[in-house]
Amino acid sequence: IYAMLRIMQPRVVVETGVAEGSMTSWMLAALVLNKTGKLVSIDLPAIENELTMDRTVVQTEVGLWIPDDYKSQWEYLEGDAKELLPKILIKEEVECFMHDSLHTRSHMLFEYALARNLMRENTLIISDDIGWNNSFINFLATNELRGYTSITNPSLGGFINKLDAYERSVGLGVIRR
Repeated sequence: IYAMLRIMQPRVVVETGVAEGSMTSWMLAALVLNKTGKLVSIDLPAIENELTMDRTVVQTEVGLWIPDDYKSQWEYLEGDAKELLPKILIKEEVECFMHDSLHTRSHMLFEYALARNLMRENTLIISDDIGWNNSFINFLATNELRGYTSITNPSLGGFINKLDAYERSVGLGVIRR
């Protein structure tokens, strides 16, 4: 993700799921070195044994691993991605979306579909923990998309938001602000 963001030089990146901020720190490191771009993170602090969480992350620990020098390019929104993500994707011209929140099949499919429908064509959609269930593979197959993963981290997958001729003709991928 770090290398992709360094190459892409995105102006706006959105992620769902922060916890202590390990992945968030890597994305911010790329944006800081790029000297451009911001990361908008949406998360509900995790509670052990609720949903798919194996530990509690109290409010003061959210983003704990993010260096202070990176925080000027970070906006944290505490709340449910089902409510906040559509608002951000409509308001901002997001060039890269990273799913790393609730890893249930229905929630992952929801976030992928939302990002695909509200982001422009040729933007990047990434997902962590794709091996937890088959939602990533099924989403790619259903939408006739080609996905990518790294041999060094096969739990991380991504795809370029490609539209077919019909989707373009009805205005999918057109940002209406």
